[in-house]
Amino acid sequence: MTMPPQSGQPTRSGKERFFVQAPIPPLHEDGVRVFLAGTVPAVLFTAVTATRYGDLADAGHGWLFWVGLCCIVIGLGGAGYCWLRRRRRSRA
Repeated sequence: MTMPPQSGQPTRSGKERFFVQAPIPPLHEDGVRVFLAGTVPAVLFTAVTATRYGDLADAGHGWLFWVGLCCIVIGLGGAGYCWLRRRRRSRA
């Protein structure tokens, strides 16, 4: 037996959705700036860890340099992919 809703409580039927999407138009972003915005801090982080690599390695944290280097490679690869995708879209 279901209880009737009390005053002030929303009612839900089977056809209503719990989440409603706002009517906002999509951004026409190609992603190049997004990847570069993440790659620039990775370059700075890697430069700092490269200058202090000896101390980091002695403390057992030499892997931080390699993490920064991997972030740079992933960021440049993603930016390159998005740049090529932007060129293909502009031709179409």
